Amino acid sequence: MEDNKTLLQQVREKELAINTRLELASRDADKLITDAKKECGEIMKKADEGGREAALIYFDNEKAKISANVEATKLGSSKKAAAIREGAKTNMPAVVDMIVKEVTLQ
Repeated sequence: MEDNKTLLQQVREKELAINTRLELASRDADKLITDAKKECGEIMKKADEGGREAALIYFDNEKAKISANVEATKLGSSKKAAAIREGAKTNMPAVVDMIVKEVTLQ
């Protein structure tokens, strides 16, 4: 029977050794998971910051284009209005004469 105890003791020792290795592997896996989560968080933060920065640059560029377009439209409108005023000044005497003739004939 002593042989059985010795064999049982050997099995128990092997079992303890396996449990110890399993516990170490579990701790290592938990550490890897924690480190990976931390790294993932950092990557996400950097990506978010980079995305915000890129969005602001894009926004500023588009805003500048729109502002330039608005200014060009204003300038074009001012030139058209000036041309219309000049045309009105040039044609005003002839128009006044036509109106006076039409009114006086009737």
